[in-house]
Amino acid sequence: MKIVQVISVIATKYGGPSTGSVELNKQLNARGVDALLLTSRLNGSGPQLSDDEIEQLVHGGAQIAAYKASAPRRLQNSWGLLRAIVCEVRSADLVHMHGQYLIPHAAAYIAARRWGVPYGIQPHGGLEPYQRAQSRVQKVIYGWLIGSRMLRNASYVQFASESEAQHAADVVRTEQARVAPLGATLAQERPMRSVEEWLERTPRESVYLFLGRLARKKRPEVLLDAWATSGIGRTGSRLIIAGPDDELTVAELSEKARHLDIADQVLFTGRVDAHERSWLYSQSGVFVLPSDNENFALTVAEAMLSGCYAVVTTNVAAATHVNRAGGGTVLDGVGDLAATLTTLAAEPSTVRSGGIRAAEYAARELTWEPLARSIEAELPLGPTETPRPRRRSRTV
Repeated sequence: MKIVQVISVIATKYGGPSTGSVELNKQLNARGVDALLLTSRLNGSGPQLSDDEIEQLVHGGAQIAAYKASAPRRLQNSWGLLRAIVCEVRSADLVHMHGQYLIPHAAAYIAARRWGVPYGIQPHGGLEPYQRAQSRVQKVIYGWLIGSRMLRNASYVQFASESEAQHAADVVRTEQARVAPLGATLAQERPMRSVEEWLERTPRESVYLFLGRLARKKRPEVLLDAWATSGIGRTGSRLIIAGPDDELTVAELSEKARHLDIADQVLFTGRVDAHERSWLYSQSGVFVLPSDNENFALTVAEAMLSGCYAVVTTNVAAATHVNRAGGGTVLDGVGDLAATLTTLAAEPSTVRSGGIRAAEYAARELTWEPLARSIEAELPLGPTETPRPRRRSRTV
């Protein structure tokens, strides 16, 4: 049985959906499904993904066909990708779309309807109230033109959490909704020497990590305020903020840190790759994400798997797993963040024991298998038992 996944980009700079789509593809293929991920080589404003970069993503069993990006890049377009969608969907048994608002998604919908192929949508938080409020006019127009029909005619809509499904109940029918958590996978660690030198011999439980795009909704500036208020940096704790510029920039946050007189306690790394990300988790005792909205937060699952104690808000859907694991602190808001940091700095044994519980839970519960099973169950003839011949992944 053949599943065609469609996502506009897989460069890691675009965050969780890009990473997750590749890991899901690996899991589907490992289960014997002939799963092909169609995507573009777009990599922001920089050079497009090279053959070597695609091959690194393929490592581990993924089947990926990546095509050169085309104008308009703002809509993450690729004419080669659109042609491939039309060709591959015709022979597919199921189409799985990662997202719904871009040109490749519209093309996948039209092709699936044209050839009578069932399809599903994984919105990756796109139906959360917070996200629907962004570029609201454009999304209303898109919905009127095609988006509403895409949702209405989907065989299923795949959510990462119960809260994400509940927030989309006004546009997704109950019988369409499927829920399965995202998985956590850690790449082989590659040390960051400059960070290693900066940390010197700081104990792991005294190292705090924020990792993600510097988006306003993730509230890195609030973390800096809480850090300064707690004063734990003066007693040896250290904060690492890793991630690329977004609505906020490293320059802006660095200036804020200087203004708060904590510049010597905070290190900004900028963008990190999967190998550096895994190493940062392993060096950190506490992972902090004071976000306003996350439909899951793959980084929380990864941090837990690496043994980090997680501090998140109730607005982060993965908070459910933090609570179940007993592997962190879930805050009702950011008002108690400074006090939580102070408490953890004074109780390193709490950080260590919570991190152990988080790792055990994540290894057991936060894998890609439940999501792969959920999607595989949508195949017309049910789960595939026999592995299919593998095709070579390709870049075009």
